[in-house]
Amino acid sequence: MTASSSLAAGGRSNSASTVSIVGWSVGLTALTVLLPGPTVALVVWILPVLLLRILSGERRSHRSLAALFFLLAAVVHPLHLIWEAQGGWEKCVELTLDPMVLATGWVAVGASWFIAEGSELAQRLTALLKRSKHRRLLVQRAEALRAEWGFEETSSAGEKERPRPVAESK
Repeated sequence: MTASSSLAAGGRSNSASTVSIVGWSVGLTALTVLLPGPTVALVVWILPVLLLRILSGERRSHRSLAALFFLLAAVVHPLHLIWEAQGGWEKCVELTLDPMVLATGWVAVGASWFIAEGSELAQRLTALLKRSKHRRLLVQRAEALRAEWGFEETSSAGEKERPRPVAESK
């Protein structure tokens, strides 16, 4: 499989992945050089989101995006304090080492994970209950049709017989 056919099939080629890694590395390095304090604070606060992204895999990337929004909502005030301090190193280190700020951000990420897992379980349970109800309705309808058309009941011993009309079985 060539790189172009891999990209056409929806996959990523190795060169595209390498460019992405290099791009992120250059961007993070430039951000660290220009704004070291806020970068350190953001990296420490984003660690649980990165961990969630790594552990959840590619198919659940929406969870890490939701966790990022929860984290952003939790650290709005510390980010505002960093903005007021004009990105000063002392304020960034102070907020990064503050256990309440760290716990608030990390608990927000945990809450987003819990909500995502809970909603997925609720969705699966709802689908299971709907299928069960639909199956019961189909069984009731089949019994009503058997009675209406005069078919015998199938044997309850688990044998798979084809139901025959009552008139033919005599």
